[in-house]
Amino acid sequence: LSGWSFNTWLIAINVAVFVLQALVLRSYQSSWTGLTGDWLFQWGHFSTRLGFGALEVWRLVTFQFLHGGIVHLAFNMIGLYFFGGLVEQYLGKKRYAAFYLMCGLCGGLLYLLLNLVGYVGVPLPGALDVHPRTPLIGASAGVFGVIVACAFIAPNTVVQLLFPPIPLKMKTFAYGYVALAAANLIFNWSGNQGGDAAHLGGAIAGFFFIRRPHLLREFFDVFGNSSKPKARPGPRAGQRKRKT
Repeated sequence: LSGWSFNTWLIAINVAVFVLQALVLRSYQSSWTGLTGDWLFQWGHFSTRLGFGALEVWRLVTFQFLHGGIVHLAFNMIGLYFFGGLVEQYLGKKRYAAFYLMCGLCGGLLYLLLNLVGYVGVPLPGALDVHPRTPLIGASAGVFGVIVACAFIAPNTVVQLLFPPIPLKMKTFAYGYVALAAANLIFNWSGNQGGDAAHLGGAIAGFFFIRRPHLLREFFDVFGNSSKPKARPGPRAGQRKRKT
């Protein structure tokens, strides 16, 4: 297990969380969220009411590891399996981890922004006129970021689609996929505007950060800035420099 890539760990954790929820944990209706689900769902999903109104900011990360069903999980994990390895190879394990989580986080933030806009009644295309307690879950935002990154890393690599069974260049596949999500967000063709908002947010973040990977070094730096060169330790007090 120590030799696993971060992408493999991502897939394993998502599957493990889903199995835990499906087979072990019991669902209940929370008086706080007003929703029915197990305790991982209750404390992990993102919503405007909880993530913004109650300042439970950890939900911008935890919602990325929850899924609404086996099909939802399968599509996201297939996307990670086929595309995540290429991005991790390009960025390295640590920067790929930061990249993936940042894409998911930005997906949650775009969902939040469009929900706030819709809630106050601003007539903006794509505004989410849904209740602030509506939950957001899924790895799709991170997966969209990964797919957009692949369009930058290997734009002319041919991708064979399953349905319809046609070959497409990676850049055509990725940007076509994003365009479809944007159209779904504006026209609500799929009935999943909230999910499409997160997809678009993840794609925008992926487009930005794959071109500026140096920014990802600071994602895990809580107490410092890794982009600045570290000062070399000088001689201790009382010590004299040796000459050779």
